[in-house]
Amino acid sequence: MNESFYKNERPYREIRAVFDETTIRVYQAFSREIALPALEKQKFVEPFKFDIRTSWIKPSFIWTMKRTGWGRFSAVSKNKGYSLNADDALVLAVDIPRPFFERILADAWVNHFEEDFEESRKSWQRKRESSNVYVQWDPEKYLSGGVRRFKAIQIGLTPAVLREYSDAIVRIVDMSGAIEKITTAGSDGEKIMLLPDERPYPVDEKLKFTLHMRN
Repeated sequence: MNESFYKNERPYREIRAVFDETTIRVYQAFSREIALPALEKQKFVEPFKFDIRTSWIKPSFIWTMKRTGWGRFSAVSKNKGYSLNADDALVLAVDIPRPFFERILADAWVNHFEEDFEESRKSWQRKRESSNVYVQWDPEKYLSGGVRRFKAIQIGLTPAVLREYSDAIVRIVDMSGAIEKITTAGSDGEKIMLLPDERPYPVDEKLKFTLHMRN
């Protein structure tokens, strides 16, 4: 897809992802110490920590690539600089059942208060205390690094749902080969052709309201 296709997009929020009739793909980056056992077992196992505060999953491949320096880093430090474990990271594509994905989104707390979608700020805050899933909307990126005019979703899973998430996994795929092909392609056009085929994910009106999505 040519990036110029997106230049006149109006601001809105949309879930774009690789999905089929039964599964949807999300991405996570981990150190090899965590990623390699997960690939072998096809679920998360030690030393993955199920008691961490939040584990974030992202359906957007480009957003994950920009966040991880094209797969070189598994984390970003608090001051927005990359962590020190350069080149020790693996980006994993994790396919999960669509019903599970939609169920966790239905339980989500959106981390930005908007009165058009909430009864009150107090009720929004109460939802934060009871929800096991957080949602954050961030501007999607162009391949070149610029900001597109729609926002991509990040989904934060708390310890209460992490084991269920791991048990629900259909498959885990190492994205290293795909990332290498993209980064070594000769032109931007060739790189774009190699990107995952992400499409707008269908969301019903009730879930759109829960997620503060705009038409």
